[in-house]
Amino acid sequence: MKKIRFTKMHGAGNDFVLVDDRDGSFPERGSLIAALAADHTGISCEGVILLRRSERADFRMTFYNPDGTEAELCGNGARCAAAFAKRVGAVKSGSMTFETGAGLVDAEIVDEGLVKVWMPEPRNRQYGMTAPGAGGVSVAGDYLVVGVPHFIVPVGNVAKVDVATEGRALRLSSAFAPNGTNVDFVQFIPPNKAILRTYERGVEAESGACGTGAVSTAVAGVEAHGMSLPMHVRSSQGYDLVIEGDYRQSQGTGFTLTGPVRLVFEGEIDLDLLDARNGFDLFDIAVTHVRGDHVHRQRQVMLDVQRCADRAFNLRRHVCLLSLQAVSVGNRACVLRNVLGREARVQRGFSGQHDGNADDLIGIVLRGFLDRLGNLAELLHAELGRIVGDERKRRTVLRAGCADGGDRHREQHRQRKKHGQELLGMISHEIHSFS
Repeated sequence: MKKIRFTKMHGAGNDFVLVDDRDGSFPERGSLIAALAADHTGISCEGVILLRRSERADFRMTFYNPDGTEAELCGNGARCAAAFAKRVGAVKSGSMTFETGAGLVDAEIVDEGLVKVWMPEPRNRQYGMTAPGAGGVSVAGDYLVVGVPHFIVPVGNVAKVDVATEGRALRLSSAFAPNGTNVDFVQFIPPNKAILRTYERGVEAESGACGTGAVSTAVAGVEAHGMSLPMHVRSSQGYDLVIEGDYRQSQGTGFTLTGPVRLVFEGEIDLDLLDARNGFDLFDIAVTHVRGDHVHRQRQVMLDVQRCADRAFNLRRHVCLLSLQAVSVGNRACVLRNVLGREARVQRGFSGQHDGNADDLIGIVLRGFLDRLGNLAELLHAELGRIVGDERKRRTVLRAGCADGGDRHREQHRQRKKHGQELLGMISHEIHSFS
């Protein structure tokens, strides 16, 4: 039995499970973390944070989304990690530096229950861009990365926004492929206030608060929407976050995030009792209650199937995004054909002669492109089917206890996956070449 101590905390309504893993004993598996974070069968949280040793800072913060994927940084999670580190004795003073996936972060415990962190410098700013949202409608906003990517959408009344529908459409939009983005709906209140609701990548729903989203809101607000520092951003849970920084030569720098941190409760959990089936939506797994080695083999099979399900989902998501790009390319091609057709008609009007070579050439190019794209899509669809079939066979072999057979199916799966990735690359090359 693997029992661990944990602490549940929240930062401005953003809740996390924190584990002191300085001894490195926590079993780092995405399916286990997803089970730990699950709403009804786990502890329930918007992120799992492991506190680990670091060779170049006071400690390392490893952050996981509730779906089990690792993220570079979480602003409110970083503030909770700082308070947790002081609580468990990982740091002696209220000032500290810790390692994250986005680099080193400085933090300070300002007061009891109030923590400030210095955020990574904003980058990849794209103000005033548009992206296809729900129903294909173009949505204007501001894109930037503050540790993790955010798309800021200014709105008149944030309370009326359908965050689940609009947020998910933008989070999966082809404009942010292949990794997607967090989506922040913001109501600016001049001169220095804002109300924020965030559809969070990895949570795949509206989150209680978002620290990196609040900082991204402040950066875009000051640089593109006439707001001023310090900015006060209110989360959907009603907590206020304060973002400070320097604004020079039309650009901000040195941004900090300050807000409340609260201890919710502490406890102990047996990881072996967690329902590791959370998130298994592609396969119907029959669970037999047996003892000893069979239990271990059964768990391993379930984890293998989960990994296959994750890979299949990612491949299908890439296909969907590439399909959207193909539709966009097709639309542009139709527009191009119409424009060239008008030009040809104008030229015929001047010369009094008809030359169909231009129209014929465009038709040939379009037909060739669509034929190639269709053939590749059919090949990829078939390959996905074979991947799922191979994994089902491997599951059966593993249940029967035949390790060699499992290895053979694993090698087949690797070959299938490689072929699928090659097909994805060919489809992407076709689309971008035509663009």
